[in-house]
Amino acid sequence: MTLLSPLAAAAAVLFAVGSGACSADPETAAAEASPQADRKVALVTGSTGGLGREVARALGAEGYHVILHGRNAEAGEALKAEIDAGPGQASFHAADFASLDAVRSLGEEILATYPRLDVLVANAGIWLDPAQGRQESPDGHELQFQVNYLSHFLLTRMLLPTLRETAAAQGEARVIQVASTAQSPIDFDDVMLEEGNAHTRGYGQSKLAQILFAKDLAEE
Repeated sequence: MTLLSPLAAAAAVLFAVGSGACSADPETAAAEASPQADRKVALVTGSTGGLGREVARALGAEGYHVILHGRNAEAGEALKAEIDAGPGQASFHAADFASLDAVRSLGEEILATYPRLDVLVANAGIWLDPAQGRQESPDGHELQFQVNYLSHFLLTRMLLPTLRETAAAQGEARVIQVASTAQSPIDFDDVMLEEGNAHTRGYGQSKLAQILFAKDLAEE
């Protein structure tokens, strides 16, 4: 049994409840975004700024079709235009990782649009000032834990079949978790950080969960 098993099992049960909404118009998205058949495809979450933006740029420079993700459509479209002007190709998909329904819709849209996926970079994340107190997502989870880990867990599980099919056809596919040395232990009796000042370790807990998820995937 892997170290992540209790956490992964809990997340799997959580995501088994309800079937999220699908893309409103996947045919339009497919027409606008379909990469060339021989072009590698990479999804970079949180790619409208910071590290994610630079990773997306680098992949575009290598000729990838980069699936850009973020909440800021203006920034996403600007980066898309920049990548399209070079050897790469890009498309932008908006989704707020504070909503699991939005993540499900993103996953369904990607599955309906892209027949291959060579790289998934799980980069999107937030850090909240502990002085602001515990913050909760609309789904009822500690916000950092959901945005940084739970949403990536859901999206990765949805896209794994395509990643595996790509690996079988092309020789390899990669899932990259952007974690941090600021990781901190997970209290499995209080994963949602509801007791006392537990919220102060929310960011670190979410990053350890990403690291353990990466180890879990590597062992599958």
